Amino acid sequence: MRSAGKWEKRALLLSLVGLAVLVTACSSLEQAGSQRKLQTQLRSYDHAVRWGDLQGAYAFVKPGGEPLAVPNGLENIRVTDYEPLTTVTEEEGKRVRRQVKIQYVRRDRQVVRTFVDEQVWEYDDKLGNWFRTNAPPEFER
Repeated sequence: MRSAGKWEKRALLLSLVGLAVLVTACSSLEQAGSQRKLQTQLRSYDHAVRWGDLQGAYAFVKPGGEPLAVPNGLENIRVTDYEPLTTVTEEEGKRVRRQVKIQYVRRDRQVVRTFVDEQVWEYDDKLGNWFRTNAPPEFER
């Protein structure tokens, strides 16, 4: 009778360990999926800005907040360099702060300007995607 209790305890312990491993694995897979989505979203955003779709950068801003007006004159801006500098993950992988150095010229003046874009990205569980939570940069006119 005593050995049956010992086996039941071991079976229970193994079941609990298995459950913990399963929960950890599911969480890791979910986080890996979220990170893949982040990389895809950042790459798409970088591509839009780097190749001149500055109005398109506003499509990456989190919906539901205060609507952002797309500034006039963006068609006069040509990005000449776009270099990611730092990326810091916060809030258990649900928020990312990123710095990107952007160099550009105004087509009508041909004066080179450089600034650092401070980006804040957050993962929206409901929509299952990453969004920029602060406004895209304003280019000096």
